[in-house]
Amino acid sequence: MLWDKVLEAAFQRSLKTEDKDLWKKLDDLFAKRNGILHRGESIAAPEAKELVEIAARAVAWLRKLRLSLAD
Repeated sequence: MLWDKVLEAAFQRSLKTEDKDLWKKLDDLFAKRNGILHRGESIAAPEAKELVEIAARAVAWLRKLRLSLAD
C-alpha cells in the first residue's frame, strides 16, 4: 500500500508503523471504495461519515509528515 512501503522508501516514515490502527482503517476505506466503484456496492450514511473522518485523519498525518520534512 502507498501509505506503507512507498512512504517508507521515499521518506523513511510509514503510516503502518506510526499509527497501525489508522493504517488498518485506511486499508478498509480503500476496500470499501473499490467495492463501490467496481462492484456497485453501497454503504449507509453513518459508515460513509466514518470513512470520511478516516480519510481526514490520514490527510492530517500526511500534512504533519510534510511539515516534519520541511524542518
